[in-house]
Amino acid sequence: CDHYHRMKDDVALMAQLGLKNYRFSIAWPRLLPNGTRAGGVNQKGVDFYRRLIAELRAHGIEPYVTLYHWDLPQALHEHLGGWHTPYNARMHDEFVRYATLCFRRYGQKVRFWATFNEPWTFAVEGYSLGQKAPGCADGARPGSDGDTVYIVGHNVRLAHAAAAAAYRRDFQPAQRGVLSMS
Repeated sequence: CDHYHRMKDDVALMAQLGLKNYRFSIAWPRLLPNGTRAGGVNQKGVDFYRRLIAELRAHGIEPYVTLYHWDLPQALHEHLGGWHTPYNARMHDEFVRYATLCFRRYGQKVRFWATFNEPWTFAVEGYSLGQKAPGCADGARPGSDGDTVYIVGHNVRLAHAAAAAAYRRDFQPAQRGVLSMS
């Protein structure tokens, strides 16, 4: 634990184990605490991931980066309605801005990207049942028509498609990377 402070030791252990790849997630709120570029970029967060990627590369370990692992910035949840607001175009746009920030900052050293980690799990268990982050039990509330999981799924797919299009248009030709949803 405490990967943030022990990252170099952790990567050295990975190398000793003979790992060739390491999949990790970039925390959206660590880079953009308010969720948006306009809200400010946390340079310490940006620098941490730059150092992590450099350390992995120095040890011959290929970084596989996931952009979203259930960590929506609180401000986007509160002020934009998060993933469970029907056709939330502003959420899609903010995700693409965040993804583009990552592609620009780390794309020269990262070839493999995933947009969303386990979208089914956070859509169903996080937004509908409330058993996982962010703990919204919209689908389990009395009188619910059960559409929350579909709204979340729809928004996440649209955000993935928009980020993939931006990646392919602006970054993939130069970097020959791969972008997927995990």
